[in-house]
Amino acid sequence: MKKLSKFLLTISAALLLLVPVTVNAQENAINEEDLSIDNIIIDSNLSLDKKADGRVYLQMRNSDNSLTVSQQRSVLEEMGFSKKEVEEMSPALIQEISLNGGKKVDTQTTIKQYYNSTDGEKYPVTNENRKEIEALRQKETGVVNKTVAQSSNIGTMSDVYQEYPFTGTGYVIYRGKTSNAKEFIYDYYNTAFWAESPYYKYIDKLASSWQSFATSVGREAKLTTWLSPQLSNVNEKQVTIEGINGSSVKFDHSGLYLSKNLVLKETVTIPVSYKGLTGKHIAKYAHPYTLLTPSVTVGPISLSFSSYIGDEWDWDVTFTIDSK
Repeated sequence: MKKLSKFLLTISAALLLLVPVTVNAQENAINEEDLSIDNIIIDSNLSLDKKADGRVYLQMRNSDNSLTVSQQRSVLEEMGFSKKEVEEMSPALIQEISLNGGKKVDTQTTIKQYYNSTDGEKYPVTNENRKEIEALRQKETGVVNKTVAQSSNIGTMSDVYQEYPFTGTGYVIYRGKTSNAKEFIYDYYNTAFWAESPYYKYIDKLASSWQSFATSVGREAKLTTWLSPQLSNVNEKQVTIEGINGSSVKFDHSGLYLSKNLVLKETVTIPVSYKGLTGKHIAKYAHPYTLLTPSVTVGPISLSFSSYIGDEWDWDVTFTIDSK
């Protein structure tokens, strides 16, 4: 009996010793990624707190929470953007992403362009058929401009298609995990940049959608307008919630300006159980030639516009769900 009691006591003591070890291992797994491994000094007004998983967060000493161009580029490079990628980004997007920090996620992006004609057909625009699409557009010029009471010129292929002043694309930024470490947090960025004012100045729309297992926890949009190379203003735009898997935002081209940039940011959470699988978000941009602004139908990673006359750009962004 004494031997049995001694045996049970030994087993109990061993189990008690194992419990804290297991808990500590879990705590370490949760906290390791949030540990700071470096403090990067950018200049006397800015330093970066770099996490073990590569995320960076700003430590700013100036009171207005603004960044110089040089500071913005330094932040983006520490986040994982290449110099070439930064050069291709609009100034408004550079500012938006650099101020929020985090870590750039490697993505694959596919962008397509379409022309929506007066007969309701949607024509893909490619390098091979640009001349044919331009011929169709010019043929329909009279119909469109009679509808909107404008002149008979909607531009030639050289200044409309080969050097179209529009750029649209998407990015993914990793922000860490939720407090219980059960979900990843990502920022989905979609941006629409007009390098110059377009011919038709009506109401454009940008819509985005994501997978059913991703949950939106925040939406915001900003429109930056440059009146001159040195003068710009930023307006918060109202985001319309298009169901649980999408949103949209619209803006008009009225007034004189040099360029415009719309940035739509969706913050989503994804369960860590999806680690290693493919994440995806998509976007569509409508540039109508008339006052008719299309409505949008949204589903999990699916978007469609109602019929309208004008240009459309679609892009999808895929990545591997992970914290690395």
